[in-house]
Amino acid sequence: MTRGVVGFVSLLLAAFSQLSAGSVALAADEFRTPLISAVHVEWRAVLDQLRMELNAQSSIAPDFIFARRWRLPASDPRSMPALVQLNAVTSTIFTGIGQSPIPVLLPFDTAAYLDARRNGASASLLLSRAQADFHPADLFDAGPAGYDAIFSLEPGAGDGMPSRIFAKPVEVQITGSLLIYDISDPLGGKGEPVKTLAAQFPDMRRFIREGYVRYAFTRFGVPYVVSIQ
Repeated sequence: MTRGVVGFVSLLLAAFSQLSAGSVALAADEFRTPLISAVHVEWRAVLDQLRMELNAQSSIAPDFIFARRWRLPASDPRSMPALVQLNAVTSTIFTGIGQSPIPVLLPFDTAAYLDARRNGASASLLLSRAQADFHPADLFDAGPAGYDAIFSLEPGAGDGMPSRIFAKPVEVQITGSLLIYDISDPLGGKGEPVKTLAAQFPDMRRFIREGYVRYAFTRFGVPYVVSIQ
């Protein structure tokens, strides 16, 4: 969704390239039905972030309507026209994105995409510019509880990437969830803080699970996990 996510994913990849992978042993425990709670999305902060990023392209921002429609309930997407417009723009690339009840964070620069499209860029150039050299999404699936997305990056691709070259494409999996499952995980909330992103994501933690380097953080009141391999 946000322009800043492109740099955010790049920073995660840079941190990943310097990490020596280890292993975490998990002990089996008795299965119990977890408690489930729903998060409260900070939609005002989402709108403010989108406005700030679109303002970077002065020719794009006036096309979006940021005034709230207070006569509609906050749960009605039509109460936030700018987000409805954003979904309309990106739904041709990420099918079903409007079904997500939470902000969709992806390595996608919306402002750059709209600016390039307005200037007549080809379809291939549009994605290349907007997705920071990531391939088109290998998977994108949104539904009532959130979304999952998978992107890949060829070895050596990406501006600002570390000099280390990977033998295989780097795969980035992104998950955002409206629901939180309380599974009494003894490792929950643990992991290393990511100092390079602490200003933007104060609660971000990096850890290894099931052979993946994972980054867990909260944005706009919503929990997200980014996994890299």
